[in-house]
Amino acid sequence: TGLVERLAKKPVADLVADLAYSLTAFAGFALLGFPSDDTDMLKEWCETRVLLTYGNLEPEKQVKAAQELTSFWNYVRDFVHRRMHEKADDLTSDLLELSAKSGDALTTEDVVNMIYSTALASHESTKNATLNGLRHILAHRDQWDALCADPSLIPNAVEELLRIESPIMALRRRATKNTEIGGVPIPEGATVVIMPASANHDSGQFTDPDSLDIRRQNAREHLTFGKQWHFCLGAPLARFEYGLMLQLLTSRTPHMRLLEGQVFRYQPQMQFRALEQLLVEPSPAV
Repeated sequence: TGLVERLAKKPVADLVADLAYSLTAFAGFALLGFPSDDTDMLKEWCETRVLLTYGNLEPEKQVKAAQELTSFWNYVRDFVHRRMHEKADDLTSDLLELSAKSGDALTTEDVVNMIYSTALASHESTKNATLNGLRHILAHRDQWDALCADPSLIPNAVEELLRIESPIMALRRRATKNTEIGGVPIPEGATVVIMPASANHDSGQFTDPDSLDIRRQNAREHLTFGKQWHFCLGAPLARFEYGLMLQLLTSRTPHMRLLEGQVFRYQPQMQFRALEQLLVEPSPAV
């Protein structure tokens, strides 16, 4: 609430820096138990990890990024080992408690790996999803106004906004056996790039798929969270954060508009659809 109230007082606000960055980081890092004073450092490490893994950094920047990720890994390892003796109400402590009961099925090293992965996964996709969706719905004033007038539309709007522009563009998988997809042979061992963002615009699944419709009856059938055993474990938290953000913005800044003339720029990497900035006028002059 405080974030939105501060944002509302600005003539021009950046929804990346002034809202989505902080809200999703707080939710994700608090879940793991990381100290709030470390948030900015952790966010920088997470961004470095994304650019090193999925971007196209120059060689000298790759070396610096690798050094930063070594610090990131050491931070997580030390944090997990400290939690072994200083338990708290967080996911890290819960996993360590489970590890103590499971023997070799879940080792301390496994917990370190899980927390390291979740440190990124707990907020990055949600941040990008909310920003992509807000860019779309603010460009469709009739649907934004409908959402402001009727908050009961928010849950389905979340699903439609997740569908219209997925925060994850592509996923890589390795074929475990010879197979065929859509008439295309896939040999065992081949790397396959899966495009959930494309599947979300399948005209065989969604009527007029390139149009935004917050009342779309089958909006929840999108593949943004994956499917079956590849389904995102953080989906409930992401949906909650997204809905909360829409609830706060539509109730406190209903007249918010996109700043005219801005150029939408995205991080130079292939995995996440990540806006670098999203400028709005929270309370534009009438």
